[in-house]
Amino acid sequence: MLSRLLRGSGARVISQYGVATLSIALAGMLGGSDAALAQGGSVRGSTTTPEPASSVETLTLAFGARLSGFRETPSIFTPANGTFEAAIDLANQELTYTLSYTGLSASVTVAHIHFGEKGVAGGVLAFLCGGGGKPACPQSGPVSGTIAAGDIMALAQQGVPAGSFQALFQAVVSGSAYANVHTSANPAGEIRGQIQF
Repeated sequence: MLSRLLRGSGARVISQYGVATLSIALAGMLGGSDAALAQGGSVRGSTTTPEPASSVETLTLAFGARLSGFRETPSIFTPANGTFEAAIDLANQELTYTLSYTGLSASVTVAHIHFGEKGVAGGVLAFLCGGGGKPACPQSGPVSGTIAAGDIMALAQQGVPAGSFQALFQAVVSGSAYANVHTSANPAGEIRGQIQF
């Protein structure tokens, strides 16, 4: 998917050619080591250009995933499929999402966002349904909700402290997060999709 920014009042818009710049600048806004970035700068080449804080506060980053059994690790042969659509509101440090799926082989038990690159089984960062204070998972159809810092789970083996919204954000922008739907027949996951811009 191509990167895109949803506009709020005074929001900056960065073209698809600035994807790498966008991820670096936004990572800085959420507590990176570069003070100028943390105050709303953007990276252009090797220099840092400060921008007004009001433009930073209105940025919302949109992304999504297509889920299938072929993307599971190992792959699962299933007719099931799904989509995951979400947006990160940087001002409020919240992720809003809609997860839709259909055709699963058995009862749906839980759905998560995991911290893992393509082809790797990673730990659970946050629940989408079926636990973690989220609603029960329906057998098919959409599930919508919001993830805040308090929903982020600790992954000690992967260096993620509980409540780290920055870890969720950086996992997404680096391509190291995926959505996964688990069923009673496939408890490790029946459909999966790597989250992309």
